[in-house]
Amino acid sequence: MRFNYHWLLLILFFCSVINAQTFTLRGTVLDRHDGGPLSGAVLTVTPGNHKTTTDAAGQYEFAKLPSG
Repeated sequence: MRFNYHWLLLILFFCSVINAQTFTLRGTVLDRHDGGPLSGAVLTVTPGNHKTTTDAAGQYEFAKLPSG
C-alpha cells in the first residue's frame, strides 16, 4: 500500500501541542482508500529518532519532543 506522506506531514503539523521546552504530538493516521483508521503504522520523528506505533483506532502520540 502506498501512503501519501504529504497528508501525514500536514496532520503532524496541525496536531502538535506546544508546552514550554517540549511538546506533545498527537493525531490519527487514516487509510487513504477507505478513510478508516490505520492500526499498526510505525511513525518516526527525526532528528532524535522518536518512534511510535498507531493503536487500533489509528491514534498515536509522541510525548516530550524537544521544541524546534
